[in-house]
Amino acid sequence: MMIYQISLVVLMVSFLVLVYLFIKKAPQLIKLEDVSIKRKENFFLRIKKKLTEISFVKNFSWNTIFQKMLSRTRIIILKIENKIGDLLHFLRKKSEKKK
Repeated sequence: MMIYQISLVVLMVSFLVLVYLFIKKAPQLIKLEDVSIKRKENFFLRIKKKLTEISFVKNFSWNTIFQKMLSRTRIIILKIENKIGDLLHFLRKKSEKKK
């Protein structure tokens, strides 16, 4: 029973010390969080700057990608249109043979 009471007292005292330290250091912790956020932003800005220095990224253009996509889409549509035209021609010949 005595060990239980001693351990309970030690636990309560250590908890109170933790609360005291947290209250005492809370303003410094808040400032520390702000600094870490700024460091992260600076890190991302540095990465962005290094990426923009690469020649591939400098020459990158969305226009060329859109042009390629549109030309491929146009080719696919023309192929579909050709298949539909062939099917219509086949059906017309088939209907003429039945008459």
